[in-house]
Amino acid sequence: ELEYDEKWHIFTVKDKKVPPKTLGFSKKKELAFPGSVGSTELYSNTLYVVDELTGIYLIHAVDLKVPDKPTIPFFGAQDILVANDAAYIAGGEAGVFVYAIGIPTATLALKTSLDTEGSAEALAVYTRMGKETAESEDQETGESKKIEKEVLISSTLYVADGANGVVILDAKQPVSPIRTVTISRQGFVNNVLYHDDHLYISQGEQGWSIVNVRNPKQYRDVLLRDTKGDVQDIAVNERFIAVADGKNGLLVYHNAEDLTKISAEPAAVIRTTGFVSDVELVKNYAILADGVEGVKVVDLANLEHPVVRASAATPGEYSFRQVWANRLQPEDSSEREKFERSLDDLRNEAMMLAAGMV
Repeated sequence: ELEYDEKWHIFTVKDKKVPPKTLGFSKKKELAFPGSVGSTELYSNTLYVVDELTGIYLIHAVDLKVPDKPTIPFFGAQDILVANDAAYIAGGEAGVFVYAIGIPTATLALKTSLDTEGSAEALAVYTRMGKETAESEDQETGESKKIEKEVLISSTLYVADGANGVVILDAKQPVSPIRTVTISRQGFVNNVLYHDDHLYISQGEQGWSIVNVRNPKQYRDVLLRDTKGDVQDIAVNERFIAVADGKNGLLVYHNAEDLTKISAEPAAVIRTTGFVSDVELVKNYAILADGVEGVKVVDLANLEHPVVRASAATPGEYSFRQVWANRLQPEDSSEREKFERSLDDLRNEAMMLAAGMV
């Protein structure tokens, strides 16, 4: 039996028995790096890759050839965001670094750095564009004519700054951002998302919150939700709010026009065997990163019966924080087994390193 949602044009199966359906992954190419890839960004046909151990790599999206050395050597980089011909790097306790992007060769030139006073973990930006009229000479007639061109009206950069909260920067001058205000939060801010004048803030073991930043200097708290887990990331669309809650899995809430009416408890909880650290929403699908278990695609069309439509194992490993989060799991659990196995791997690597240094 099917139920039709006229607003969203979606048919939902009311029966618990969901018909079989799978979505296939198609891997284009596997790119290898010396350290641990923490973030990527695709901008103007260039893929920017953050390797936490060695630095920032620029890769042409056509041939996807990894250079031998990073374009920017940078130990400890956490995230990169590219907008308005500027590249912003979240450098952990080192703060935020701003590079100008050379066109069309995509070269990077360091312009400034800012001490955020915390640990810059992730970045988000909101840019407002407009049009203005300018005089231009007609190449054929030589006469002056008026043309409309797109101009930058405003740009705001948001920094997830760990224990310091969220730092807001005015980036109307893209390579010279100016601090506006810091929003203090409980817990450790892992990530921040801007959506419709609001920030959705991932606060680790303190849950997640929504803050109205229509006027950043007079920001207003909207709600706080304690998930009893470890919130790493949030994705939002008109229908859903999806929360990556670490070992607790994926939490999904119904979105609402009045954000204060979002339920205290999630409408659906998708349990996984890994550690959910990242999530994206594409229509009624949630794409999530599940630690060593790889990537999953979950169909949210019916939140009473969410269905995993696809999954793919990846060769990557837990970050140390993800490994450490499993240390308190029951001794016979798969999570505790992964923790013990990871410790053995670390001991072996340490022994080999020590032997090589003697």
